[in-house]
Amino acid sequence: MSQLPPPPPNVGSPQPGAVWPATPSGGSPIPAWRSGRAGWVILHVVIGLAIGFGLFIVSLLAIAAGHFDIEAVNRVEQATRITNIITPEQQRIVAGFGGAFLIALAAGLLAWLLFVYLRTRAAVRVALLIGVPLIAALIGYGLMSGVLPKLSGY
Repeated sequence: MSQLPPPPPNVGSPQPGAVWPATPSGGSPIPAWRSGRAGWVILHVVIGLAIGFGLFIVSLLAIAAGHFDIEAVNRVEQATRITNIITPEQQRIVAGFGGAFLIALAAGLLAWLLFVYLRTRAAVRVALLIGVPLIAALIGYGLMSGVLPKLSGY
């Protein structure tokens, strides 16, 4: 029968108290606001949703600056209340605005949570905090500008 050689000396089971490997001493400790405790997580979710809502407002301002008829949304809502019927054009307007709103909320939340909890250099985190909402704002602008009519005269 073949037998395995004995284990090398000083190699045994890990220390009983060491579940996670020790962090390098050169790294700085994580600030309290980046911890994963429940209060901080809830606060960061609220901040991310606020960023998303602000992003949607910025997209609406860009739509208004592009001479699109934003009042068409109010006309759709009033016509739906009166007749209780939604035409396919009205459905596209509602879907475009709803999609832009959801993308803005998701992008704001994603960007902020990545900024807070991603374990990488600050430059990468700031680039994500700026880049993700910027791309979402462009997508939202495209969604809304594709369904809204231009103002007369433009």
